[in-house]
Amino acid sequence: MKTIKVVLSPGWGAGIASWNDYELAEHPDVVRAVERGATLDEIESLVAELFPGKGYYLGGFRDAVVVEVTGPYLIEEYDGNESIVQPSEKHWRNV
Repeated sequence: MKTIKVVLSPGWGAGIASWNDYELAEHPDVVRAVERGATLDEIESLVAELFPGKGYYLGGFRDAVVVEVTGPYLIEEYDGNESIVQPSEKHWRNV
């Protein structure tokens, strides 16, 4: 299975994927920016360049973290607090 890095917002308020989409949270350049400690202004410039016209809200990047994920996953969110959920962690229903 493939492993990727994903940006999450573990704090309260705005999420990243939950307020925008997975494309932003999974983008390698965005992941690298968070890993190197880029400022919110730097991330805003990068996102504007990578996703022109998308109008993403980036408040969730104030406390962003990078996590590694292997296999299928979802980003769950509660009031802006994002976390990774994988199939082994939930009782998924098959019909």
